[in-house]
Amino acid sequence: MNAITDEKGLIVKGSRQGDAVGVGETFWGYIIHKGKNARDRAAIGEVAATTGSAFFGLLAYGQWLLPGLAGNAASLSLKIGTTTVFFMFSGLLYLIARRGLSSEVHVDVKRRQLRTVRRNREGVASLMEKFGFAEISSVYMIRSKSPFVPNRLLVKPASRRLPILVASGPASELEPVLRRMISVMRESRPKEVPVVTPRRHRSTGRSRPNVFAARQG
Repeated sequence: MNAITDEKGLIVKGSRQGDAVGVGETFWGYIIHKGKNARDRAAIGEVAATTGSAFFGLLAYGQWLLPGLAGNAASLSLKIGTTTVFFMFSGLLYLIARRGLSSEVHVDVKRRQLRTVRRNREGVASLMEKFGFAEISSVYMIRSKSPFVPNRLLVKPASRRLPILVASGPASELEPVLRRMISVMRESRPKEVPVVTPRRHRSTGRSRPNVFAARQG
């Protein structure tokens, strides 16, 4: 059982861990995340992005600070252009490292929402997209015919052109998650209530006696 955090950084209950996919239980629903190996690779990629951000940041300042480049014949506009490009690369890599490379899908039963989230190695989550359960048109799994291609669990929101990849891996790990998601989505849909039209009574010429009328002697 591994401790995880929710979207606000609060510690919640542990998770059932598989090689390819894990499910973490929270007080508002559950979190579908990748296995430990995939999260370790995402942490390594995050460190590489942080290092690259620092490297391009130094390159951006280098041509202005290094003594050997102070008297370079390159034009000022070229220096400004290269500095801008290096800063853009540095900022992009910094945003990638800050958001993290570990993707998650949050199934919020209380708010009836499905959210896609990126989490960094420090446990801080960044919201990417969110959809109401009513917007989800289908939840399905594509079974691979090749042993080198994993099975894929997908969610298709009606407002999105492409489906969202929830998890990939063996069918034995994806099927319980698929059944649970389908069950939650079905329970969240409002049941159709039949419309009852009141029957109209024809009025007759005779007036009905009033139960409160006084008896005549």
